[in-house]
Amino acid sequence: MISLLRKYFLIFLFITFLYNSNEILAQVNSLDSLRTSILTSENNLTKLKSHKEIISSSFNQINDKIYQLKLNLNSSDNPLTRIELNKKLKESNMYADSIETLNQLIRKSASMLNSKYQELISVLNGLIASEQNKFKKATGTQAKINIFEKIRQLEDERQKYQDLITKQSPALNLKTSLNIEPGDTYNTIQLKIDIVNDRINSGNEERHTLFERQKELRSELSIYQDMLDFMNDLRLNTDEEQEFYDRDRINQLRYNINQIKNKLQNIDERLKAINKEEKFFREKSDRLKKYLNSLLKRTE
Repeated sequence: MISLLRKYFLIFLFITFLYNSNEILAQVNSLDSLRTSILTSENNLTKLKSHKEIISSSFNQINDKIYQLKLNLNSSDNPLTRIELNKKLKESNMYADSIETLNQLIRKSASMLNSKYQELISVLNGLIASEQNKFKKATGTQAKINIFEKIRQLEDERQKYQDLITKQSPALNLKTSLNIEPGDTYNTIQLKIDIVNDRINSGNEERHTLFERQKELRSELSIYQDMLDFMNDLRLNTDEEQEFYDRDRINQLRYNINQIKNKLQNIDERLKAINKEEKFFREKSDRLKKYLNSLLKRTE
């Protein structure tokens, strides 16, 4: 009976090992596939932006000619000049349509690329978590050091894509005044309400992202502290593994811990700022909506 139980236990361990191995292999394959897909998407986006620059340059040149033709018509109403002007106006409209189409493609491509960045970060998070679990379970010194190096490489790559997401984030329209001003119409007030709502929604999205990042950083802080404790223990050892102790790694770990603590502090400060901004924009939205209702009543 005991022999049978041992047999089934070994089978269970083997199946568990296969499952975990396949899961990690799937993550690695997914990572390679995403890297290739991201590179292709980045190249396509660059080509779209380059094409837009060429079209925009031609568009500006035609508009300069239109401006000059209009000046000529102001001084002399020449039929040939008017024909040329109409021709240039048609060309200008065609270029304007092309630019708008390209803008839509660029926005769509950038959004898809951003989603791929997020997906790749998610895969990297899974691999980092897996390596962190390995580190906790590892007993050999060299094995722990190798895992530490692997985690650091994965985290560097993750930071790269997080920076790209931040760089890609569209800036909010800060030029439009959100105050109620003389001459404001239903349309301008509605536009201001839309801008305020966009800022509230953007703040909510950022808050959610920051909460998730906060969890990740706290987990990283814990594992880095474990790594630092491990390296400090090496320093106190006098056995044959003493040679693995590395002052540079100690300094790197301390630096990483301080960096994570600074990031957590920045997140706390940003979350407080978002809450304050949301309160301000909600009050602004209420005032704008009341004014909009008063405009509607005037037209009744």
